[in-house]
Formats: sequence, C-alpha cells, structure tokens
Amino acid sequence: DQVKTIQSSIEELKQNRRGLAEETQKLRSDVQSLNSVVQKTQPQVELDAKYKEVRTQFDSTEAEVLRDAGKIVVRLKAIKFPVGKAILLPENYPLLAKVQKAIRLFGQPNLVIEGHTDSVGSAPVNERLSLDRANAVKEYLVANNTISTEKVITAGFGFNRPLVSDRTSEGRAINRRIDVIIEP
Repeated sequence: DQVKTIQSSIEELKQNRRGLAEETQKLRSDVQSLNSVVQKTQPQVELDAKYKEVRTQFDSTEAEVLRDAGKIVVRLKAIKFPVGKAILLPENYPLLAKVQKAIRLFGQPNLVIEGHTDSVGSAPVNERLSLDRANAVKEYLVANNTISTEKVITAGFGFNRPLVSDRTSEGRAINRRIDVIIEP
C-alpha cells in the first residue's frame, strides 16, 4: 500500500515536471519575443531622447527642430547671409556651435544640408546661391571637425520649396533658410 502511494506520488511529480517544463519553454519564448520588441524599439527610444535634447538647444527664433521618419531636421531660421552672397558672418557662429553640438549627439551621422532662398531674382541665380550657402555651412562644419566631408551632401533648392508665401518681406525672410538634416 505504501509502495502504491510512493508510485502515485512519483507519477504526480513527473506530471508536474512536464507541466513546469512546458511553462518554462513558454516563458523562454515570451522572453525572446520581448527581447525582440526591445531591440526593435531601443533605437527609436534613443532617437526620441536625442530629438528632445536637440530641441532644447535652440530657442524658437533660432531654429525649428522637426522629425521626419528616422531623421532630425534642424531648420535654421536665424542664419543670416549678406544679400546675394554665401559668406558666413561671425554673428552666425553661436547658432552654428549649437548645430555642431546637435550633430555630435549622433556621432558621425550622414548629413544633408539644404539651402533655400526667397523668390527675388532669377531661378538659376537663386539655385546657385542656395547651393553656395549650403556649401558654406558644410565647409564650416568640416573645418571645425564636426563631421567629415564624405558624410555631408549639399543641395540648393533656390525658391522651389517655400514654407510660406513670398508676397511679404516676412514671408521671404522665412523662406531664406538652411535645413540641416541629420540621418543617424
């Protein structure tokens, strides 16, 4: 009678062990699924944190910081060039120092620097001017060891991508800008 009780207890323990093994396998599978989700969302969480940090570096008169898919766009509203020229004035250096700090948050990302003008003047002249201005910003960033030259593409769009109507001086001022697109 005691042997039957022991055999019954052994059988019950074996069933419990099988149940625990199945539960353990399910838990392992759940942990793998969670790890997969974490690995997929971790870069997004890091990008969100860096985006927020970049936003805090600029006040609203200096730049607008936007997210575009996996990219960060720093729209330099306060950058100023002499009329018809692509010369970076010393008054732009504090703003560009903030841009450098933002870029360095991402290590050595790829950059696209876009130049934009207002609609005063001819399209070819404005396209050349906007490209020259984008190149001036690129040269500044490269010369100050912010980024290597092969990591930067420049583009000049002239007045082809206005943000607002160019009918007023305020509108034209808004459309004259440099967009620094950070691609982590």
